[in-house]
Amino acid sequence: EAHRKSVERSLQNNIDRIVRIEQYLGMEPSEKLVASDTGQDEGMKGKLEVQETPEGLYARAKQLFDRGEYENARALFRSFLKEYPKSKNADNAQFWLGEIYYREKWYEKAILEYQKVIENHPKGNKTPSALLKQGFAFSSLGDKANARLILKELIRKFPDSNEAKIANKKLKALQ
Repeated sequence: EAHRKSVERSLQNNIDRIVRIEQYLGMEPSEKLVASDTGQDEGMKGKLEVQETPEGLYARAKQLFDRGEYENARALFRSFLKEYPKSKNADNAQFWLGEIYYREKWYEKAILEYQKVIENHPKGNKTPSALLKQGFAFSSLGDKANARLILKELIRKFPDSNEAKIANKKLKALQ
């Protein structure tokens, strides 16, 4: 519960910051935020009420990811997946969560997030990448056996993919 409140707080802070930047740049705010006149949170009134499309939320999360703001991107991707689990971008959002952990060298968590892509979106466009990065994560943990297993699985399932070519090279290095 405390964690959820802190995520909501940091999400609200990020949105406030984005709106301030947009105002500074003379852009239209990308969302309609309901805030009290004083700017103070009155109990739960500070909770954001955002009228936003799934695409908009996903695009903002990806933008934060691209800028290396991993904490904020992670919070937005999680919120996106919670709100729009059936979205066409759900597999991508799940993949980027894995990617954030991978870049933070938190390989165990990355492996689990990539697994969700593989299990929940087996036909999705990110599945070959999830398998590849899962193999790389196992390799980074020194678990060559599992790395080889997953890379071989990738090659078997997606033989013509770019990821399969990379997996082949990685397998040779793992011998």
